[in-house]
Amino acid sequence: MEIFRFQIRDQEEIQKREAFKSAVNLCPLCKTQMKFDHHLDYLENRLTEECRCPECQILIRSEIFKMQ
Repeated sequence: MEIFRFQIRDQEEIQKREAFKSAVNLCPLCKTQMKFDHHLDYLENRLTEECRCPECQILIRSEIFKMQ
């Protein structure tokens, strides 16, 4: 019976994951932590997500998700 099981990740895979997290969470211009705002619209059944940089004040992305 196996009690402890460790999953050791390859260093290359760890670096890819860290690069992805940085690309999603840091501003591409100034490397500041991004601010995510979520707005629910119950009449239209949708969620709007906006991603902004608090330093640069630029809108990086805005996505609308349909709620079911």
